[in-house]
Amino acid sequence: LSMGFDIPIGWWAQFRDPNVAAAVNQNKLVFGDIYVNFKSELVTSKHFGFAIRPFLTIPTGYGREFFGNGGVTGGGTLIGEFKPLDIWAISLNAGVQARSKFNFRDIEKSNQLELGLGTAIQVTKPVSIVFEVASATRLSGPFSEKVESPTEARGAVKWAIGESGFLANLGGTAGIVRGSVAPTYSVFAGFSFSPRRRRYVQKPKKFDFSDYTVYFDTGSYEI
Repeated sequence: LSMGFDIPIGWWAQFRDPNVAAAVNQNKLVFGDIYVNFKSELVTSKHFGFAIRPFLTIPTGYGREFFGNGGVTGGGTLIGEFKPLDIWAISLNAGVQARSKFNFRDIEKSNQLELGLGTAIQVTKPVSIVFEVASATRLSGPFSEKVESPTEARGAVKWAIGESGFLANLGGTAGIVRGSVAPTYSVFAGFSFSPRRRRYVQKPKKFDFSDYTVYFDTGSYEI
């Protein structure tokens, strides 16, 4: 069992207030909800792994700027990963986020189904490239409304800093289905630390779900 935290910060978020007539774009520093998760391995082998990840979000985000949920949410995600090669991993997940229902104009926010598909390629010993597509939709009517089914593509370069246990991420996202909360584009950077990541210096004998990826939600693949 492992535990992880994610604390998102939007250093430069362009926002236009939809409740103000003739509003202009504003550039703001915003904070997102703190994300706490617990990951537990269910099945592991050299090329395949299956895990469950319960999670909880704490409403520290700026909900008015759509950078937070505006309340406590929770749920769980099932994660399946396949590693056909030592340098290549594929991940698929599906989960549910439980939240209070509210309506904003013609958009309903309630319990959501969350889906993700990702792949990671280890380019060199310390560097890997990750690609992902993630989507969320209303559980009571999956993909029935475009505005309630945001989908985005993400890509990043990840660099393991020696044997310190630190991992740096740099990448960006692009909206595929421009539903609510899906940006036109974004750029992000992040750092994560795991004292157990050092084992990846040696080739693991089995696939390991112990590590938590700070940004990407689909899987736990690390170099």
